[in-house]
Amino acid sequence: MSSTESALIQDLTGFDVSVLIPQLQSSAAVLTRAFVSFCQSVYVARLTSDRPEWRETKESMGWAGSTATPYVHVGEWLGEIDPSNLELLDIKTIMALCNNKYLSIIERLKSDRLTVAEVREEMKAINKETKKPKEPPKVLEWKQSKRGDRFCIIRLEDPLAGAEFENHLKSSRQPLPLFIRSLLQRNTAPDTCLEKFGETETIAPNQFAQVMEPAQGVSPTFSWQQAQNELAIHIEEQSYEIDEVQQIQKDICNCDRIIAQYAGSNNPSERMMWRVSLEEKAKHQYRLEQLGALQLAA
Repeated sequence: MSSTESALIQDLTGFDVSVLIPQLQSSAAVLTRAFVSFCQSVYVARLTSDRPEWRETKESMGWAGSTATPYVHVGEWLGEIDPSNLELLDIKTIMALCNNKYLSIIERLKSDRLTVAEVREEMKAINKETKKPKEPPKVLEWKQSKRGDRFCIIRLEDPLAGAEFENHLKSSRQPLPLFIRSLLQRNTAPDTCLEKFGETETIAPNQFAQVMEPAQGVSPTFSWQQAQNELAIHIEEQSYEIDEVQQIQKDICNCDRIIAQYAGSNNPSERMMWRVSLEEKAKHQYRLEQLGALQLAA
């Protein structure tokens, strides 16, 4: 705080501010009337001047190209209102009134003197009535980066589905583009990829007879039940292995498509997807070899 300000505060100590209120109100009313009258004059000048005359008028005022625009706007909207009906309003409120949605307030001001509080309250009510509901964000939206690359934004509002998606993404250890692509291709993979893996193992009649033949010293009933249990377990294990083989073959088909699609690409993201697909294919092939060894051992 400067010494001048400190001295002024000391001089005004004990001063009754209420004495200034009538003076402030009178000055504000004079300022508002002068502003409205000025805007109306600028509007008339703009209305009655051709382009060269209007340019000369602005140059005489030292105005830039758009300096006169808000004054013309106020004069156009409030030209039919007596400035004395506006003197209770501040300049900022007057300028905000110049809008189509506040026509009802402007009509009232043609015959009534309204305070700032009354006008602002009506403006608030009109804004509330005319406020458009905010549109929900799109579930899927395409955007473009500054470099011109297009990218897709997917909004998943289900928290449980989002958490499950995140868990699957982390467990896959794949980049997000490759993970999503693998999901889509897994759901649309043609059945022809699985034709050679759809064969199921059958038991020859002599093998079945050996399984069903009761051992010495064991009752036929016990041997029959044991054979049933062992056969059910065997079929279940074979079914599980077949399902796993089919899924692995689907994944290999997907990897082959990606490898073929992005072979020789110079795009860094596509090169990464190509490299990851090669690694994933090698893992799947190794697992197939393990399953083959298990079946031979069985």
